[in-house]
Amino acid sequence: MKAQGGITLIELVVVIGIITLLLAIGFSFQGWLKRYNVEKTIRELQTDLQLARQKALSEKRVYCVNLSQNSYTIRADDYPPPDGDGECTENDKKFIEKTGLRYNIINTLDDSFNFDKEGLTDKNGHIRIDEEAYINCIDVFHTRLNLGEFKNGSCVSK
Repeated sequence: MKAQGGITLIELVVVIGIITLLLAIGFSFQGWLKRYNVEKTIRELQTDLQLARQKALSEKRVYCVNLSQNSYTIRADDYPPPDGDGECTENDKKFIEKTGLRYNIINTLDDSFNFDKEGLTDKNGHIRIDEEAYINCIDVFHTRLNLGEFKNGSCVSK
């Protein structure tokens, strides 16, 4: 007489345990990936702002930053040629334009600020992404840009 084939209770428990473990790893990876993307976005913005500050200082030209909910534009004041008039308009060349950002930008800078010919900003405030991450904001000061984590209504520098 042949024994009937099938699975045992132990085999079933092992398979369920393996599936549970894989799901747990998958969910933690999703959270890590989201935090990574938030940090990547805020670091790219900070890098672009640092570059604009550096170019404003080296070229002795005003650079204007315009922030919207999911994009930002940095313009070099070059109209009228050759050195511009100290204010950015639609006629000025776009230095950097990033659109369709994955996360919304929230800021306290009235959606725009400038780097003057000495590389100083005309406003203080912060720019942040309203998502959980180790680094999710930029403190904008007249003389520097600090990365940090937004806690209790302020950007705590890291």
